[in-house]
Amino acid sequence: HADDKTLYFSPKGHPGLGGYDIYYSHRDDKNNEWNAPKNIGYPINTHRDEMGFCVNAQGDKAYLSSNGILKNGRGKDIYEIDLPEELRPERMEFFEGKVWNAKENRPLQAKIEVYKLENEKVVFQSVSDEMTGEFQAFLPISEDYGYSVTKKGFMPFSGQLERQSDNKKEAKAVNMTAISIGAVAPLNNIFFDFDSNTLKKESFGELKRIIRFLAENPKANIELAGHTDSIGSREYNIKLSERRAKAVYDYMIKHGVPEDRISYKGYGPDLPIASNETDEGRAKNRRTEIRITKY
Repeated sequence: HADDKTLYFSPKGHPGLGGYDIYYSHRDDKNNEWNAPKNIGYPINTHRDEMGFCVNAQGDKAYLSSNGILKNGRGKDIYEIDLPEELRPERMEFFEGKVWNAKENRPLQAKIEVYKLENEKVVFQSVSDEMTGEFQAFLPISEDYGYSVTKKGFMPFSGQLERQSDNKKEAKAVNMTAISIGAVAPLNNIFFDFDSNTLKKESFGELKRIIRFLAENPKANIELAGHTDSIGSREYNIKLSERRAKAVYDYMIKHGVPEDRISYKGYGPDLPIASNETDEGRAKNRRTEIRITKY
């Protein structure tokens, strides 16, 4: 199943009720081991063959092929069943979007990665459609994710997927900008504690991708720019944004980026991208960006 931890399969080699029976197993995330498979049992399994088992996004309905549930002489039919609670996988959600070349206003084929913010594990990797720019991922609903979109010759794009209360679709417009001097890319998965310049571990996946971006674009030099909202004094915010930008700088230097390729600066509240009159606007203004200084 797409939750990456529940396996449904139809063997003949395990003791069962008939020919092919449906079994299930769960993977323990802590030790990465699968527990002993269990027979789903009667009345889903019969004395004949059951196979082709799949489960919907909500996890409450399943579909299977069987030639033993009804004696109708037709051979195998496809059945829909209500899945008992103990057999359900984790609920899933859709994440979909469309990638565009911002300057030319046309679809763009780019690489998409979705990863767990907690441990950087990549859970989805694909490319957007060459003709439409569209992509779609199917993800467990209980996790927080970061995502990155990359394309050779373009600035990186990143964002967050927060936990949803249901499996609603969340569409994203991804506008990619070609690399050029002055081009800017927000680092939307850089996190600090309140009023702190200590990087949270959820930031490491984003930072590693920016280091990879620099390795793949050896002609590019960048400035790390820190920004804040307008709450508090301008002088204090300038210093806080500079400390945060330097924390990112120090991480990248520690992980092998040459000092002559990166610099840092704190701009405080001076370059807002949204209104400071709302919580949403202030959240957008509290950000770290990269800006191309040489290419």
